[in-house]
Parts: sequence; C-alpha cells; structure tokens
Amino acid sequence: MSKWPEMRRDGTTFVPRVRGSSESISRVGGAAGLLQERPKKMKENSMMKSRKIIFTMVLSAVVCFGLCQQVQSATDTPDPGSISAGNTADGQLALLSLTTGIYNSAFGFYAALSISDQSFDTAVGAGALLLDTAGTNTAVGAGALF
Repeated sequence: MSKWPEMRRDGTTFVPRVRGSSESISRVGGAAGLLQERPKKMKENSMMKSRKIIFTMVLSAVVCFGLCQQVQSATDTPDPGSISAGNTADGQLALLSLTTGIYNSAFGFYAALSISDQSFDTAVGAGALLLDTAGTNTAVGAGALF
C-alpha cells in the first residue's frame, strides 16, 4: 500500500481507510480541495429497508389471520353420515333415501331427499330435487326441480 493517495480520472483523490475507521474520506478538487465523507452504500441501505418492510407486512398479516374469527376453521359442521362410495352429501337429510345409486351430490336442507337408486344427480340448495325419482338431473337453487 502506497503512502500517497490514489488519483482518480475525474481529478479527485482517494485516501484509503485506516484500520478502525468506519468511513473512507475522499479529497474533492485535488490536493487543495475539501475533505468529504463518502456516502454509505445505498444498495445495502435499501435492501435493509425493504427487508424490514417485508418482515413487518408478513408479521402483520400473520397476526391478523390468527386473530380474525372469520378465517378460523369451522368446528361445528355436521357429519354427513354414512353414504355409499362416490356420493357426496352435506346438509340436513341430504341424500336420505339413497340406497344403491352412485356419483350423486347433494348440498343443502332436504336436497335430493327421494333419490334411492338413481345415479349422476346433483342438487344444490334447500329442497332441490326433493321429490325426484329419475336419474341424471342437476338442480341449483332453493326448491329447484321440486
């Protein structure tokens, strides 16, 4: 390491850091210029700021989701009971009469109540396909295809 400062292309000189110091000092305007502190690395500062912002946002979201009652899982949903394989039922007395039918879906109060051995029916809504005895029907809405 030389004891003289380095000369830059723009006419400024640079004095290397001394051990134990945190900033480098550069001389502006040649030997007769003023001493100035070099700014810290902007990239490191912006990265630290963005990391703090991201951490704060993620922490806030986790706290909000943990405390919010609407996003907690429901523990009081009724058990749909035992229905044959390939069938799905959710709601009071949905697919109540089903015996041998396959691939039926019923969601709602009394949905697809009378279906016994039909297949491929879908009922969504209270009383949808309530008295239906044919197969391969789809009803959406309260009382649809009553």
